[in-house]
Amino acid sequence: SLKTAKNYCQYNESDNLCMLKGVMDIDQTVIFNKKTIISPGTKINFREGGNLIFNSSIFINGTTKDPVSFDGNGFGGIYIKNGNEQISIIQNSNFNNLATVDSLLKRYTGSINGYGGTFKLANVTISNGNAEDQLNIINAKVDISDLKISNATSDAFDCDFCEGTIKDINFFDVGGDGLDISGSDLKIIKMYARNIKDKAFSVGEKSLAYIDDAFYDSVATGIAVKDSSMVKASNISLKNIEYDAFMTYVKKPFYD
Repeated sequence: SLKTAKNYCQYNESDNLCMLKGVMDIDQTVIFNKKTIISPGTKINFREGGNLIFNSSIFINGTTKDPVSFDGNGFGGIYIKNGNEQISIIQNSNFNNLATVDSLLKRYTGSINGYGGTFKLANVTISNGNAEDQLNIINAKVDISDLKISNATSDAFDCDFCEGTIKDINFFDVGGDGLDISGSDLKIIKMYARNIKDKAFSVGEKSLAYIDDAFYDSVATGIAVKDSSMVKASNISLKNIEYDAFMTYVKKPFYD
């Protein structure tokens, strides 16, 4: 039987909020049209056909003692949409073994997809994901700290048309790029990447990036700057580089 957000929400009517708590099994696409808060210690398990779509921002309120956990079991994905003034917060949360959001109407490339507004992430771990991007944020302001992504089949983190700060990020065992940005204006502080099959940091499509304090070990390419992008890099350490420590080129001919 078709389940809707009402099957899962404990509503806070005065604040017009949906509250999620406890242990939940998700085996179909559930759409939440109100701002949603996920309580500390909540465990969400995806089954075949399960996806979560949040159309009005989210607060995933894990604590260090009681993190929020999402287990994909090889299925499922998450899409979060903010209005222009909305902020989504994800803190003290673990995402394991997710796939991609199944949708006939839109194409989502990430296990966790964010669009619009502002995204604040702190102490988030994403592991064993099987999507094109483990984390994909588009057209948003970002404030990200202490992000760990490991054992990714393709790219770890794509940030397209983003602005803001990313610090203390760690990427291990990634089948594609580590951090991949396009059309963005970002400051990256303290980045560690190891065993990256492609580029540790890929910068494209007229991006402006400042990166300080990075260590890349066993990567194909360290920093690639392309298509009218500019990068100011300082305190970058690299070892076991397969192709190039730094490279710059035009990939899309309409860029100078």
